[in-house]
Amino acid sequence: MSNKELIAKLRKETLAPFSSCIKALQESNNNFEEAKKLLFKQSILKAKSNNQGDSSLPEGRLLAVSPSDLSFGAIVHLRAQTDFVTNSQSFVNLQKEIGEIVLSEYSKKSEFPSFVINQSELLELKSTTDNLSVEEKIATVSSITKEEIKLGECWVSEKKESYFTLSYTHYNAQLTALLTLKANSKSYSEFSEEELKEIRKLIIHLAGTDSLFLTKEDVTQEWISKESEALKESMLKKNPSLKNVEQIVEKQIPKRAGEVTFTEQAFILDSSTKMSSILEKFDLTPIWAKKIAL
Repeated sequence: MSNKELIAKLRKETLAPFSSCIKALQESNNNFEEAKKLLFKQSILKAKSNNQGDSSLPEGRLLAVSPSDLSFGAIVHLRAQTDFVTNSQSFVNLQKEIGEIVLSEYSKKSEFPSFVINQSELLELKSTTDNLSVEEKIATVSSITKEEIKLGECWVSEKKESYFTLSYTHYNAQLTALLTLKANSKSYSEFSEEELKEIRKLIIHLAGTDSLFLTKEDVTQEWISKESEALKESMLKKNPSLKNVEQIVEKQIPKRAGEVTFTEQAFILDSSTKMSSILEKFDLTPIWAKKIAL
């Protein structure tokens, strides 16, 4: 390969300026892989230098990903200083690459609980395609965009036999959700396309509503106490002489709880369909859910 071809290839793969590519090849005696490593090291040092301050990163994008068998799901939150950068193709591609790295890493494991991914560990994970770490990939794009780029809160859903996780990313990448379900009668792979289409209503509803609880069993005593007190106060304000207020509140609490509990709600796009009916129809048990909105 000629020197010009090496420079062009290095420029294409690293997006570094031509002058930097030429210099890197000179310093590595035209060894392409060594020149590539040199450029990545330079971008990381430059990015770290630019990021020494605690600058605000108000913009960001969310991405939910899952493997083809939906055995688990992950949320990748990536932040930057301006929406000009977060909407750029390089930023979008970077987020997708990180998502692929996360899927590759956790697909190796047979079981794990849901958790927030440790950022230091995530930064060290490497791509199987080019052996570059998440940190190196972020630093490269950061050096090109001239903006600080950092990971936000990233999640992985629980992975366990008979569990599968639905994922949703809103078109503007400002909202994402994961919903882990237990298939009690048959595995995810046994559901037909038509059945999966109906099951997907569950994640669409979760993403589009403000469900405080996943199931009736998840409703906390703290919420019941606060809601009861608020109801009582509201009723007495309207009618100070109201009798049996405690009993009235007690009867209203189950309805109020149902309104904020995922399994008790009606489908956001069709009030005649309830979440519980979809779960019962396909013998599914909701296990865990996570929704993030920017």
